Amino acid sequence: MAKSSSIQQSFFIDSQPWIKAWWPVALLLVVGIATRIAFASEIVRPGDAGHFTLAVDHFDVRLQQPQMPGMFIVFIFLARFFNLFLQDPHASLIAVNILASGIAAALLYLIGREWFSEKVGWTAGFLMLSSPAVWHRAEVALSHVTEFCWVLLIDYAAYRTGLGQRNFLFLLGFLMGCAGGVRPSTPFFLLPLALFATYRGLRTRGFNLNDFAIAFLIGLGGIALWLVPLTASSGGWNEYWALIQGWLPTHSQRTDADSFVKIIDNILLFLKALLYVVGIALFPMVWSVFWHKLHWLRRPWPRNWPAQALILSVLPGTLYFLLVHLRRQDQTFTVMPSFILVASVCLVALGDRFTNRHRQALGIAVVTVVSLNSLFFLVGPDGVPTARELRIHDAEFKSSIEYIRTNFSPETTAVLTHPYYSRLPDIYFPDYQEPKLSIRVKDEPFPLEPQVRTLVLLGKKVYRRPGQDDEFQEELLPDSPYPLRYRTWSEEHSLWVTKSSAELRSVQ
Repeated sequence: MAKSSSIQQSFFIDSQPWIKAWWPVALLLVVGIATRIAFASEIVRPGDAGHFTLAVDHFDVRLQQPQMPGMFIVFIFLARFFNLFLQDPHASLIAVNILASGIAAALLYLIGREWFSEKVGWTAGFLMLSSPAVWHRAEVALSHVTEFCWVLLIDYAAYRTGLGQRNFLFLLGFLMGCAGGVRPSTPFFLLPLALFATYRGLRTRGFNLNDFAIAFLIGLGGIALWLVPLTASSGGWNEYWALIQGWLPTHSQRTDADSFVKIIDNILLFLKALLYVVGIALFPMVWSVFWHKLHWLRRPWPRNWPAQALILSVLPGTLYFLLVHLRRQDQTFTVMPSFILVASVCLVALGDRFTNRHRQALGIAVVTVVSLNSLFFLVGPDGVPTARELRIHDAEFKSSIEYIRTNFSPETTAVLTHPYYSRLPDIYFPDYQEPKLSIRVKDEPFPLEPQVRTLVLLGKKVYRRPGQDDEFQEELLPDSPYPLRYRTWSEEHSLWVTKSSAELRSVQ
């Protein structure tokens, strides 16, 4: 009976070619979403995640909602769609990333299958799903995983455009136009790929210059979709341009590689980012490049469109990160889809090399790499992209935020945290006193407003040196690794604060 059922199932799949072609895509999409839902962070991360969260409710780059240059409006507006149902800006941003993770896994399978082989497609999809860095960033309210997915959409559309498929030319124009609204660097790094794909498609006579003009106009329309609301929310083009002019010098001076030492720093940071993305697959990748060689690069270059597309996708961004500007590992997500493809090709080559000795060598190699990468994310240490790091951050702040909301009155309480976490009071305590206090504190002391009778310290980083919080009381919270510190005083006194002290003075 079981054999009969198996035969019927096989006959059904074989008689429906579209099922055979698309069930892996559907599977990877579902697995990509399902494996992310359980690990989503509950508390907003420091830095840009806070800017994005506030921007879901009110987009205005003048208020750093989001941060400059503000070209994240597609990401923010996608989150606004989810926010219609979730009513939680932070969760809505993560929902965008979770969906993007599933789509990215499916796209890597499609690209790997069409560019190389079915085995490369499966390997690329599961290698991405087990990537510690990609998995970690899918669980927080940052735009990098959405960019990762958008890059793959452009890669796939560009590849099909290079084959002369007219509809994909129009899709490529739209995706390139909108890409700047996901992350500003994406369209610049992928422009060589898009242009060469168009040139190649024109040579195949799959479309003509009139089609290219239409695609160009579609691209301009995609740019308008994010540029018009961006400038309008900033007070107009002149005001937005003035903001850009003030931001660019500060942005470039911090990390531009103007010396050999900085280039070395960029290379080391890039290699670290690559290790966290491809994980254990880095070792077969190194083996394949230096010893086995990449056999797919040996095919005649004019006909090797997959290799050309892969190189054009990865080379501009990689050169920029190594030689010009690299501040954080997350910035490299523009080129990491291509490195996952390269790592998958190398892993398949390694498995095939040993297939003669062991028929299941490839399966064993892929399962081993995926399992070790997943294990690193699930049980790895704090301080690196792991689930533990996400849990520790949530535990540090979740109980404290709930306790403050329950036990301290907004009318008489101010919340102070380290500037690194300065967006947390804006998000979780918008009705409390002394807004922007965490940014205002400097070396010079100033008094809190007269109505403030309690100062609560949020997080361990503020006043953490010995003696700086001697006068503060501590409240041990059941789920938090650190006590909550606070100080209360009478109306006969006022509290004068700096970034390193809080001094009680009598009211004159």
